Amino acid sequence: MSADGLCDACFSGVRHEGEPEGVMEKIGGIDCYVATPKGDYPKDKVILFLTDVFGIPLINNRLLADDFARNGIKTIIPDILNGDARSEFTISDPTFDRKTWVAAHGPESWMPVVDKVVVALTESGVTRIGTTGYCFGAPPALYLAFKNESHVTVLAHPSRLQVPEDLEKYRDLSKAPLLINSCEVDPAFPQEAQAISDEIFGGGKFAPGYERTYWDGCTHGFAVRGDLSNPKIKAGKEDCVDCVRGVRHEGIPEGQPSRLYCLIRRKNGLIYASGRMEEIAGIQCYVAIPSGEYDHGKAVLFLTDAFGLPLINNQASLLVDDFARNGFKTIMPDYLNGDPIIDFDDPNFVLADWSARHGPDTWRGVVDKVVAALKESGVTSIGCTGYCFGAQPAIYLALKNDSTVTVLSHPTRVACPDDLLDYKERSKAPLLINGCEFDHQFGPEKQALADEILGGGQFAPGYEKTYWEGCTHGFAVRGDLSNPKVKTGKEGAFTATVEFFKKYL
Repeated sequence: MSADGLCDACFSGVRHEGEPEGVMEKIGGIDCYVATPKGDYPKDKVILFLTDVFGIPLINNRLLADDFARNGIKTIIPDILNGDARSEFTISDPTFDRKTWVAAHGPESWMPVVDKVVVALTESGVTRIGTTGYCFGAPPALYLAFKNESHVTVLAHPSRLQVPEDLEKYRDLSKAPLLINSCEVDPAFPQEAQAISDEIFGGGKFAPGYERTYWDGCTHGFAVRGDLSNPKIKAGKEDCVDCVRGVRHEGIPEGQPSRLYCLIRRKNGLIYASGRMEEIAGIQCYVAIPSGEYDHGKAVLFLTDAFGLPLINNQASLLVDDFARNGFKTIMPDYLNGDPIIDFDDPNFVLADWSARHGPDTWRGVVDKVVAALKESGVTSIGCTGYCFGAQPAIYLALKNDSTVTVLSHPTRVACPDDLLDYKERSKAPLLINGCEFDHQFGPEKQALADEILGGGQFAPGYEKTYWEGCTHGFAVRGDLSNPKVKTGKEGAFTATVEFFKKYL
């Protein structure tokens, strides 16, 4: 990296093909490329796309903005380069005076631009802004986060960062969750800087939330200007888009899953989390509320897997927020008491010790308090959806008949046949089980046992089971969506759960 904080790769790359769908508009007097979702979308949320040195003229940037809009969020690219974007691609242009160009594009040149756009967006009714800063766009993204004028920050192969100073400042000043998409070969943000970032933010040190992805075989610029004929770069670039929209999943190793598959962490992005953190009866909860009219007497209690609230798949990927989009106020309580599994691959992590810390005595009081508070607030019907580790608390509430409907997806810690017989005898809550083909925790034999005990009309309140061929334990939360069967299973299990709630809640 040179003294200007940029590298040669900042000024090079490959032009992508496509037809931009957005339009140019003036926002706060600033020229902006605006990509708007075609269907219904939240009008109070936008992504502010802060570009590399090629700015709006580079078709790659406009196509990326269109991609975000297709995923449901209005996306705006302000001209932070004041009409002085670099032409494609200038690294080999002997007439390009890089030193002069860089000197003309310091913070004093772009601060007023982003300030004007943010003010105009706020005046128009926007209340939540997610920034995604690519390369040169990283400092403007940090600038807004330092002032807490943005609510989520995503950086891809950032440049011009002072490490560790800017990262420490972010930690100390910002309340915006941070995702960094990094790569193997990056002179502007090398692996040493990536490691420092993990040291400053990782391991739960940054309360709002921190994630970093790492793309082997990719080089600086891969998320915008990468050579898509290279399979590794293509995968990295496409998954960075998924990271920002909140649905990326790392791939599953080949072969049958082990009994620990419920503990394989799936990293993904933060931008789509549309709910908020609240205290309910003194318990930290993530709460997603329908945007339109809904029945205030009903609520869904989302009981997580072992990764709890920090795993954004639970918050943003067709789960908590999507239940709210389907008309149900949805609450995800921290029944893990601030002690989720952060990194299963950590050599210091001992599964047996963690499990010992999370017996029924640790979570019963939590769910009891939340349920009592919901009932006091006027909620009369509670649907529980328990994923993996969350199955036990869901059953616990059903056995006390504190819940109205129960859904279990690839459940763990279910004693068969005892818990199923107990459920049949004591609970009045209809039960749906979303099962799958490869599940050492609740495999086909246990699923057949559930059918034998509860099926065929033997359980009067109602019983259903779905079975997803080719899916593994964890598919409904953490599955590899590049696998068509897993994608179908995850979406099908979610749809089955929503329909079950609509039928019985």
